[in-house]
Amino acid sequence: MLAERAFEIISQLILDICTHIVATRNLPTPNHYADCLIKLLNEGILDKKYQQKFQDLIKMRNLIVHQYGEINFELLFKALTTLNDDFLIFQKSILTWIDDLKLSKS
Repeated sequence: MLAERAFEIISQLILDICTHIVATRNLPTPNHYADCLIKLLNEGILDKKYQQKFQDLIKMRNLIVHQYGEINFELLFKALTTLNDDFLIFQKSILTWIDDLKLSKS
């Protein structure tokens, strides 16, 4: 299904960015993928009010990718309706953090 694939790709981008930041900042190894988001929260990169939303997104991705069980298409549709906005929020958080790093080095 195309919707599942789109969701998988965007959530994988978020996950890849998280794991990259955790690795380059020499943060403790996450216990699981959703834990990467907690690491970013603790670093002040992500806002607490979005952390759970992003964790739920990663959990949904795991269900889709690993086929742990039946996908609840109603929940997938709901997640897809906000996915673009969610990704933009994530993107803005990361870009703000990068800008702050640049300022602190100058």
